[in-house]
Amino acid sequence: MISFACKPISLEDVFTCSFGISKQAYRLLMEIAKYKEVTVKELARKTRKDRTTIQKLLRELLEKNLVVRRQVNLDKGGYRYYYSIRNKEELKRKIKMLIHEWTRSAELLIDKW
Repeated sequence: MISFACKPISLEDVFTCSFGISKQAYRLLMEIAKYKEVTVKELARKTRKDRTTIQKLLRELLEKNLVVRRQVNLDKGGYRYYYSIRNKEELKRKIKMLIHEWTRSAELLIDKW
């Protein structure tokens, strides 16, 4: 955790602010990061959340391009989706870029003052 002025900033704060996601979506992202791939059913069991809640949060993470979804067709028909976190290094680069842009914008505002 780092501190900015009078407010401590956690990794959760950085993620939720940088990508515009909810705290629940961030917590689900951190859960997904523990596994190579995971299904909705497994996530619901591990987080003790309803399947529909997990699906809603996954939609949020997919829209923000933070997770990837892979479809596997089942032998007896139907399919199953597997979710995984995007490349961690890529996500780190994106966050650092967003922070750099914010810092530069703040510096310009201060310079104009």
